[in-house]
Amino acid sequence: MQGANRLSGFIRPVSEYVLEQLAQQWRLLESGEQVPFSLSWCWMGSWLSLVQRKTKVFVFECRNGPDVVGLCFLTLCPATRLKGHLSFMQLQLNEYLADGCDMAMAYNGLLCESRYLEGAWECFFRTAMEWNKVWDEISLRALSEDQYRVAARQSAKLRFETDRIDKTWRLEFDASFPSLEALIGSFKRKSRQQLRQTLAAYSELGALTITAAASVDEALELFLKMEALHTQRWEKVGKEGSYANPHWVAFHTNLIKSCFGTGQVQALEICVAGNPIGYLYGHVYNRTVYMHQTGFAQTDSTKFRPGYISHCLAMLLNLERGNMTYDFLPDTQDSYKRFFVSEGADVFWVRAVRPRLKFLYEKGVRKSVSALQSAVSRYRGRSFWGKSVQQVVPANALRGLGSDRCT
Repeated sequence: MQGANRLSGFIRPVSEYVLEQLAQQWRLLESGEQVPFSLSWCWMGSWLSLVQRKTKVFVFECRNGPDVVGLCFLTLCPATRLKGHLSFMQLQLNEYLADGCDMAMAYNGLLCESRYLEGAWECFFRTAMEWNKVWDEISLRALSEDQYRVAARQSAKLRFETDRIDKTWRLEFDASFPSLEALIGSFKRKSRQQLRQTLAAYSELGALTITAAASVDEALELFLKMEALHTQRWEKVGKEGSYANPHWVAFHTNLIKSCFGTGQVQALEICVAGNPIGYLYGHVYNRTVYMHQTGFAQTDSTKFRPGYISHCLAMLLNLERGNMTYDFLPDTQDSYKRFFVSEGADVFWVRAVRPRLKFLYEKGVRKSVSALQSAVSRYRGRSFWGKSVQQVVPANALRGLGSDRCT
């Protein structure tokens, strides 16, 4: 744990910083490490410009003597669980989860020199506990396995609670794939068959083409064109989709304007005979493509799989550009990602919880609910007082007890 005893930290409002100096310090740290795109200044700077209008943002700074070796942003957010019966204050790492400002950060953590990671997390927890007595728990969503293991070891008097474990879905390119057919040939047998059938079906309609935005204006145009296909897909299953959140649209619009010139934004349009069948929007960073959002033409025919063929063309284009990893972003089990690649490392959504009486109450409620759920399952189909178990204890009565809701 190099330098752990020498690291000092403090937390202060971002308003006390000269923004350009903070950006320069952030970029300096990220340039020396293999950090994910969502910890780059491109992402965090765009996030900061959005969230500062909603709430007060703080900066945690970790120093080894005069040198800054770790940084992150923090927000405070009132939240509830147990369907509103448990209220608490949550300290959120690099996120603000209220007011529509959850930007679905794929990878999170401290921005830190790797040799100081152990000491920086120890310094972070120590500084946070000394800085403010108001917060009850720290939201640490989407931590990589390395960040999670180190944070858990250094959490001192805080108890770690795991809410969710996602899987990464990454395809490492092989430079020996010179063509679409060669790329398709690298997938497993069933995927190869379906992709070749799809390719043949689309070829009967006309030429398949992929176009990458060559300017900020083109990228913004494709980002807006994606809305229709993206929204159609989600409305089909009774949901709204990302574009229903104006803050999400504003965040990515700002990100495209700010970062397209650095080569970190990628917007693609896939057409058959000139007719769009797919749009892909992502970010390119450290030779990795982070595929953030998509929109595909809806079809009831199993012959046409616009999403699969669009991703294949995007993979080939990025391979030709020298990028080496195609990241579908972490989530739980997802059939279309499994179509291309096997699940990878764990990504942890956890909370570092202070010892509070209210959380003992929560633990007791959860234990009781778990016992009730077991009983409902055990006696399913049996009647009590002339009613079935499902009528006595409706299924929706036990749902949503564990999810956080920022207020």
